[in-house]
Amino acid sequence: MNKRSSFLFFVLVVATIVAHFLRNNLLFLTFLIAIIFFYLVEEKWIKKELSRISDALLQLRNRENYEKFVLVPYDPFVKVKNQLNNLFEESNFLFETESEIMSSLRDTLNLLHIPVFIMNKKGRVLIANGSCSALKKENVKCENCFYYEYFYSLELMDLIAESLDRNVDNREVRVGGRIYKANSFHRKLNSEREVVIFVLNDITEQVEKEIMEREFISAVSHELKTPLSVISGVLDILKEEQLTESEKMEFIKRMESNVSRMNGLARELLILTEIRHRENIAKARINLKDCIVSILDAEKHFVKEYGFSLHLNLEDVWILGDSFLVKEMIKNIVENALKYSKGSEVLISLKKGDFAEISIKDNGVGIDEADVEHIFEPFYRLEHSRSRKGGGTGLGLTIAKRVAELHKGHITVRSTRGKGIEFIIQMPFIEN
Repeated sequence: MNKRSSFLFFVLVVATIVAHFLRNNLLFLTFLIAIIFFYLVEEKWIKKELSRISDALLQLRNRENYEKFVLVPYDPFVKVKNQLNNLFEESNFLFETESEIMSSLRDTLNLLHIPVFIMNKKGRVLIANGSCSALKKENVKCENCFYYEYFYSLELMDLIAESLDRNVDNREVRVGGRIYKANSFHRKLNSEREVVIFVLNDITEQVEKEIMEREFISAVSHELKTPLSVISGVLDILKEEQLTESEKMEFIKRMESNVSRMNGLARELLILTEIRHRENIAKARINLKDCIVSILDAEKHFVKEYGFSLHLNLEDVWILGDSFLVKEMIKNIVENALKYSKGSEVLISLKKGDFAEISIKDNGVGIDEADVEHIFEPFYRLEHSRSRKGGGTGLGLTIAKRVAELHKGHITVRSTRGKGIEFIIQMPFIEN
């Protein structure tokens, strides 16, 4: 009650007592009813004021729009209301400052190209940078929503739930076909508030590279082991067996063949290692027709031995590039055609249209469509390739593809099983 209400209540009480002593029942009853009515009105008003104060505290807590109290003299809650108004002024300044800090922090995190988000201890996502968009559910627009409302990956959500209790160190998690290394850190903003910083580093390429390198090393070891085993076995026979001269020559030729195979592997490994991660090459004018003719001249013994029929349709076409690498690319594909053809026809054409185009086509065993996308992989072996004539290291087509890419070109493959295969090399050309 304010002072005015208190004075009025006191007067009513005194008047009621006087009416009682005067034995004026009507007056006594009137004053008693007035006291009860006054009490009920005052109680309702007090409850209403307490409810307003409670709502104001809730608004402050939830950072909602706060309507300041109008201060009235004789209001018993005037001091409380005045303190709430002052608290609002101070809180509003703190909220604005915190908002600016959070906005600045969000802008800073958006500069990072890895997913980073910050949660409170209950799991509400306070800030998530732009890189988190690939991890969140579609059409999620909630602010300060829980992590399980924000992210779609169950594996990631399990890891986030764990991070709320303890730090997560270098844990791998798969999300949407990508592999991430996750780390989380707990940081106290003050004595009462603590946040969890969650960082995801995309290591997909790194993991895939490590797998490829392991497979590559394993394949190289296998490729070296086979000829070494043959040479070792032949040497044992030469040392222990009584052989005729012709038999010795046969075993020596076998060793020479496997030594040549290892030399070829070593040579192609060096070339592939050199160009695998290179982005630029030395460029000079190259006549592709001369390149093809010189390669076929070097392979004429192979053509003669197996009775191939070569059909050439070559124009004068010039490009800018590395002569050694271009010859290596063409030679590897030509040798592939000669090894897999049925010993009858190989057609090589050279022309220019939108690009310089080299077509190398044979009528050999061909390959299945499912194998086409794999034939440029190092050491890839087709099921029927064991019966090929000339052996090989399994790196030739890998090198050819990479050389074409270095020359801003590409290689297309067309093939039908049992009907041969055609390789089409396209690269930018220059005028003579």
